[in-house]
Amino acid sequence: MHHFLQRFPLTDQDSCEQAIAHLETVQEMLKSHMKQLHGWDQARVIGMSALKDVLQSPQFRAWIKLAFMPRDHIDWPNARIVKELKRAESMLIKDGWTDLALAIDVIKNQNPDLTPKAHGCVSWRNLLHTSGLFDIRRERNPEATSITFFQEPVTPFSTGNSNLTRLLSSANRKDNSMLHSVIDHLSVWEVAHRWHSYDPNSTDPQVKHPSRRRR
Repeated sequence: MHHFLQRFPLTDQDSCEQAIAHLETVQEMLKSHMKQLHGWDQARVIGMSALKDVLQSPQFRAWIKLAFMPRDHIDWPNARIVKELKRAESMLIKDGWTDLALAIDVIKNQNPDLTPKAHGCVSWRNLLHTSGLFDIRRERNPEATSITFFQEPVTPFSTGNSNLTRLLSSANRKDNSMLHSVIDHLSVWEVAHRWHSYDPNSTDPQVKHPSRRRR
């Protein structure tokens, strides 16, 4: 108020008219700012409502549970159900293969919402096949019941993963049938060298290392 009176002393008609004009300008400016603030608040309310609808939608809940939206393309290598299958495999693997029925029980106990139907598949075996990430084998037990086994494809040249571990584990058990069926002489050389801490990328398989002791 002090500054206002310094600018508009209100001692004559002209200063009063100037003061009125100034106040009217300020009033219009305040109306404009209030309208803008009201618009921002409406946008906030609409945005919060839309966000609430998204968070409560079946599609978002499916994305949280399954890591993909219904009817969207499934990124199988990163799908949660594939990760759970691999986790179950690491717990149940025997002689390189995992009983699918046992793996299903493990997954159902901890993640009952992870089902083949939710992923557009008619069965767990169909899901394994559709993902393209597993080898599948079927056997019949003495009761003539079909049993499905699965495993991640064995790739002898893959290092630092469960496939190499599976190969070495099989070799330790002297179960050479799997080795003979999946790897050739060069990959055998690679496995042997990695078992003895040699680097196959810098080691000649024909060169002998008498100075190195076997572990």
